[in-house]
Amino acid sequence: MGIPIVISAECKIDTPNESIDTKIEQVLRGEGKKVVVLTIDSLSAGWDTSREDNHFRSGNAPIEALERAYGLIARGNADCVVIYGRDHLKSDYKDAGGKERRNKQMNIYHGTSIPEAYTRLAFEFMKIIGINAKNFREITASLFGNYIKTAKERGVFKQPEPERYELLTDLFRHVDCANPSVDFEGKIVLGNEEVAKIMEIPENERVYLLSAKTSKLKEDGPKNIPEIAEYNHLHRAYTEASEQAGVDFKSLYLDRKALLEIYTCFPIVPLAFLLKAGITSLEKIDDFLKHHEITVTGGMNLAKAPWNNPALHASIVMINRLKQEKNVDYGGIHGNGGLGYKQGFAIFGKES
Repeated sequence: MGIPIVISAECKIDTPNESIDTKIEQVLRGEGKKVVVLTIDSLSAGWDTSREDNHFRSGNAPIEALERAYGLIARGNADCVVIYGRDHLKSDYKDAGGKERRNKQMNIYHGTSIPEAYTRLAFEFMKIIGINAKNFREITASLFGNYIKTAKERGVFKQPEPERYELLTDLFRHVDCANPSVDFEGKIVLGNEEVAKIMEIPENERVYLLSAKTSKLKEDGPKNIPEIAEYNHLHRAYTEASEQAGVDFKSLYLDRKALLEIYTCFPIVPLAFLLKAGITSLEKIDDFLKHHEITVTGGMNLAKAPWNNPALHASIVMINRLKQEKNVDYGGIHGNGGLGYKQGFAIFGKES
């Protein structure tokens, strides 16, 4: 029992012929420990199909899996929890008709594309907060500049083709949308104190899962845009995660003692997060984005977006950044499911 400890966190990007091994799980099962595997579904699993036990689906799926893992370990119902996701969105769709099949599988709001649905959501949110399309595009440019800076620092920046700066919808350019052209496999292994000792994780090198909370509305999709656009459930998930972790995450982040990864599938999502979490205001957002990193990955266009797995990828990058950073002790991960009907937030930290 107790707060989950990170045993390992690793991922592979665009290496379809390599796989993450299962040695840790094998060792722990050999020691008689109860190991539970939680799986983040791939695109090929479908959207409206039935979901297997211990499987999670949507952009918030990794936060839900972290939330389940926290409960299993904290209550003593598992010694170790493995969160695993794999989606080879490039190599699994290289066959004739593969791209068309992939696009069809991504058509989850039958009759309305995801970019169009998010455009309608953005206009609704703009009405609520009192800005126009010109204001929104200015914020969008500032957000993209923020992602570029981080992507360059990480060494993952590749200059988008000129046509990707053209408008895809009334509000969004191609570069403002998540880019699924990536092969991804990732795994986080969490364990209790006994597991950490077996795997020889030194106390002074540990990263803990301090909290993970999800808040969801009853329904997703374009018909629920008015309720989603209020983003009260985003505020609730963020607040509950901060309370569970026992920290004032906003103060830690603004004092540069915490890292942050906001879900950046479309500009409306990070804008809503920054405002609803109270991290900045509309009046200050441009200056804020010049001085505060809001992703550790470089965002879901530049760092790519493996369908249901971006928050898993971000958690892995976050955990490894925390191990490297001497003056930063916390990291927050935001999840956004579907058109935003699910909102989640998880906090990792170096102290339990």
